[in-house]
Amino acid sequence: MCYNPSTKMEPDSQASTQPLRILLVNDDLFFSARILSVLKGLAHQADSAATLDDAVNNLQDQPQLVILNYGSQRVGGVPGVERLKSAGAANIIGFLSHVKIPEVRDAALAAGLDRLVPNSAITQHLPEILSNQTPNT
Repeated sequence: MCYNPSTKMEPDSQASTQPLRILLVNDDLFFSARILSVLKGLAHQADSAATLDDAVNNLQDQPQLVILNYGSQRVGGVPGVERLKSAGAANIIGFLSHVKIPEVRDAALAAGLDRLVPNSAITQHLPEILSNQTPNT
């Protein structure tokens, strides 16, 4: 599923009132700081990992959602998704440049990515993207 800013998503009242445990997997520390700031402003519990090894270790905390820099050569792409899925990640949203989404969408979804969104959407529309994520308690 790809984020479409023209598509209005109805917020899930349970998702908007209960914080999620989220793991951000991103080797770009500047962009990570922006995303983490938004997540914490939305009252979600957010951890981050800059390597796949750290991400796999952080899966022991059972995050309900993993947000992955799919465009990163170090942590993303099909190998990143497959490794996170095999380590127990239940739900993964990937982000990358909007111009690359059409060429990687099918492979990303086949690898187990649950959703693929443009870089801009992950910070500008994060509340809407997360609105349909329901906490698993």
